[in-house]
Amino acid sequence: MNITYYLKIVYRNFINQRPYTFLNLIGLSIGLCISFIALLYVTEETGFDTFHKNSKNIYRLSNKY
Repeated sequence: MNITYYLKIVYRNFINQRPYTFLNLIGLSIGLCISFIALLYVTEETGFDTFHKNSKNIYRLSNKY
């Protein structure tokens, strides 16, 4: 009973304040996309060569001339 009441209030607020609703939804979607991209980047960088049996003993050497 309370859930339906809250959903009705949310729906009424969305209908009555459309510009703010769209602004909030756009901001939320942009924030979620940026967070997802950052998460993908971090998992890619930390998961380098972890599929090997002795992944703790693997080191990367780079030499610049």
